[in-house]
Amino acid sequence: MLVINEKYMKENIYIEDVINSIEQALLIQESGNFYQPDRIHLGEKENPFLLMPCFKEDYFSTKLITVYPKNNEVGEAVTQGVTLLNDIKTGKPLALLNGTYLTALRTGCVGGISSKYLAKKDASSLAIIGAGVQSLFQVLATCAVRPIRDVYVYSRTESRVNSFIKELQLQLPHINFHKCNSSKVAVEKSEIVICATTSANPVIPDDINLYKGKHIIGIGSYQPHTRELPNSVIQTADYIYTDTLFAIKECGDLGIPIKNNLIKKENIQTLGKIIHSTKLDDSRLNSTTVFKSVGIGLFDLCAAEAIYKHALKNGKSINIDL
Repeated sequence: MLVINEKYMKENIYIEDVINSIEQALLIQESGNFYQPDRIHLGEKENPFLLMPCFKEDYFSTKLITVYPKNNEVGEAVTQGVTLLNDIKTGKPLALLNGTYLTALRTGCVGGISSKYLAKKDASSLAIIGAGVQSLFQVLATCAVRPIRDVYVYSRTESRVNSFIKELQLQLPHINFHKCNSSKVAVEKSEIVICATTSANPVIPDDINLYKGKHIIGIGSYQPHTRELPNSVIQTADYIYTDTLFAIKECGDLGIPIKNNLIKKENIQTLGKIIHSTKLDDSRLNSTTVFKSVGIGLFDLCAAEAIYKHALKNGKSINIDL
């Protein structure tokens, strides 16, 4: 069994490789050719332990992960976990992957794919709200699919912003990074807006004039009582997408507006339908679009498979005998 740690993935896996695997996952989701039980929430409400199994025709995976929002205060990642990849025919464990890094990587790619299919083709400016690990991958993935020149960064935890920008500048030296003193300033200057926080309440202004013609992504909230996006974002949207319709029940960014009759369930489509379309409607690229992600086990499975196959060829990961 291979042990694929964070070091291996950082040094050997390109974000474009994982973007491709997540696009395939979204297409598999549309085909229905997989089996995924509802994720299991255990532990405390504030610090949940999530169990996420998923099966497809050749592999299955199980992710065990915790989400501790206050970990930022002690210098630890908010999301911690492992992912186990198995052969579907024999049940043999094939790889144990660092689930913390894998989750951040595949979630960043989900956001990037939404920008690939929904943001303006020439979008060159990006607002990132939050300066944690997930924000970093959202920026990397978006810059891989759109010609971003300027990134505007805002975080309530101001002390993290400078180191966040410094780390990104090393990986994206051709991009200009700007530290903003409010989320409003960041949103005003950007064509793509990404919220990647653990906040229970909206983190960008409730101002309908700020969002017209932009692509807005909510990536951080994942529980029914939490939301990052204000009512005005939902009200302005011409099209609303999600990675899974289960998000309507699971997250407040969609569930609360539906409950308050701002939108109907029928207004929400899956991103996979757009990718699956043989003819894309380019007019949507100039519309106001919203994408909400909560993540599914199929993303972990497809990303783990791609990374496992890369490690098999590369031969630099750890191989252990159980």
